[in-house]
Amino acid sequence: MPTAPVRPYLAFAMQTPTHPVAGLSGRDAAQLQIQRNIAGIGELLATATLNLAERHGPLLRLVVLPEYVLTGAPGPGGFAAIRGRLPRHRLAIGTF
Repeated sequence: MPTAPVRPYLAFAMQTPTHPVAGLSGRDAAQLQIQRNIAGIGELLATATLNLAERHGPLLRLVVLPEYVLTGAPGPGGFAAIRGRLPRHRLAIGTF
């Protein structure tokens, strides 16, 4: 079965500062920190997208983020210790 040729695209492994939710006082504080983390990723991604497009041309189609980028590492007690403080979100993965 013939396959279509793959068009060139860019992939970007992005390192970001991570601000953990471990140690915060409750769900509201954790949700606010996660929203701040997402906003920071958005700002960095917007800048990187423009920079990469100017320098390399092909469309940025894949971004790889570090583990625990939204919540920070769980710390003592592991993920179970912070699970109750985390907001419930559904993540959507889009295709281009």
